[in-house]
Amino acid sequence: SQYSSGIMFKALLEDPEISDGSSASSALIGSLSSSTMLGFSSLTGPLVRRYGVRRVCSFGALLSGFGLLVASYSSNLPTLIFAYGVIAGVGFALAWAPSVVVVGTYFSGGRRAIATGLAVSGSGVGTVVLAQVSSHLIAQLGWRGSLRCVACTSTALNLLAIATFLPVHLPGTLPS
Repeated sequence: SQYSSGIMFKALLEDPEISDGSSASSALIGSLSSSTMLGFSSLTGPLVRRYGVRRVCSFGALLSGFGLLVASYSSNLPTLIFAYGVIAGVGFALAWAPSVVVVGTYFSGGRRAIATGLAVSGSGVGTVVLAQVSSHLIAQLGWRGSLRCVACTSTALNLLAIATFLPVHLPGTLPS
């Protein structure tokens, strides 16, 4: 959903309950979500050192799902912008950044670079796949139903992926 907000953009513009007629206001939703995720990612390091990778990623998965779910019930544009752009954006940062970093802890030397590259490339694959899935879901369920489906599915899949993290103890962190 982080990278498929452009697919939802048209549906939001066509929703008279949400749209104020300004494409800039609707575009702010996805832009703010991406900005929040990337900006807040730099702050996840201290949280991981204090609480551990699994806890931070799990909280991020739950927070992003909650933000998307709240966004799907939004009755006005400011609430939608806050829920999707800020709440889900912070959740995306908490789930994404540490999960990319943790991959590197399982490898050394040249394999670390390859493993991290593969982990990051998953975002690109997810973008392509989720755009197609979101387009289909919006056609079948509307943007609200699509967002609810993505919120529940992404939360469950993120938590499942987090459960596969091997225990790692980084210097200065709690064991995962």
